[in-house]
Amino acid sequence: MPTVLTSLPDVVVALLAKGAGLFTAEAARVEGIDKHRLGRLVDAGLLARVAHGCYAAAADHQRLRPWERHRVEARGFSHARPGAFLTGWSAAIIWCLP
Repeated sequence: MPTVLTSLPDVVVALLAKGAGLFTAEAARVEGIDKHRLGRLVDAGLLARVAHGCYAAAADHQRLRPWERHRVEARGFSHARPGAFLTGWSAAIIWCLP
């Protein structure tokens, strides 16, 4: 019988703390967490995929208002793609512009 996931593993909690609420699939891989385990955590509703290759705690992500969620998703995009440029609303929200 498959194990039911009910909480984030300690290593994932540590990755979230280290990354200010976000971590990349690459950072997880370095810690021994493969993409299949990340997928199971997403399917269990414990992680949210905020951008391709970037994750946040689902409970935290769901509590955010739409603009806050956009900020996290923009951060996730740039976090997962070093050297990427954000433009438009994404850049404005990252820089906390009015």
